[in-house]
Amino acid sequence: MPVEGNRVWIEVDGVEVTGEITYRTASDITVRSISPYAVIEKGWHIPYFGRQHHSYLGTYGDQTAESSLLSTYKTAVQIEERFQEISDAWALYSTEVKPLEATIEKSKSETRTLRKSFKSRGITQREYQSRLQRVQDLAMKAQMAIEGAKWERHFQPFFSLVIGYGERNSVVSYIQNRLGGDRHRSEDSKK
Repeated sequence: MPVEGNRVWIEVDGVEVTGEITYRTASDITVRSISPYAVIEKGWHIPYFGRQHHSYLGTYGDQTAESSLLSTYKTAVQIEERFQEISDAWALYSTEVKPLEATIEKSKSETRTLRKSFKSRGITQREYQSRLQRVQDLAMKAQMAIEGAKWERHFQPFFSLVIGYGERNSVVSYIQNRLGGDRHRSEDSKK
C-alpha cells in the first residue's frame, strides 16, 4: 500500500522512494521525502471554496501525498545530476548576497541606535518613525533581493520542474546540506 498512516512509498524506475506526511488536515497536506533523498518538503492547500469537493483526509490526500513525493524525488534527482553546476551557482550567489546581508545587519544596528535615541528623547516620535521606516524599507529591499537572487537567478534554471514558492526553502536547504557534506568529505580526505 503506497500510503500507510503517515508513511508514503512509491517506486520510480526501480528505486523505492519513501516519505512522510508531516502535516495533514482536510484542507492542507505536507509531505517530506526521507529516502533516498531527505529533507525536501512539498505542501498543498485547498482554498475554502474548494473544500466541498476535496479533502486531504481520504483517498485524494493519499494520491496528493504520492504525487508530492514523486515531485520531491524528481527535484532531488535533478539536483544530484547537476550538482557541480549548482555548487558553482551557490558560490556566485554567496558572493552576490554578502553586500545585501551587510545592508540588513547595518539596518538592524541603525534600528537599535534609533530606538535608543528615541527612548532617551534625543529625537521626536515623528522623526523616529520616519527614519525607522527608511531603515526598514532598505532592509526589506535587501531581503527581497536576496530571495530573488537565491531562486530566480541562481537556482531555477537548473530545474525543468516548477518548484513552488513553499518548496523553495526546503530545496535550498537540501542544497546547503549537500554543500556542507561535500566540504566535510573533502576536508576529511585532506587529513
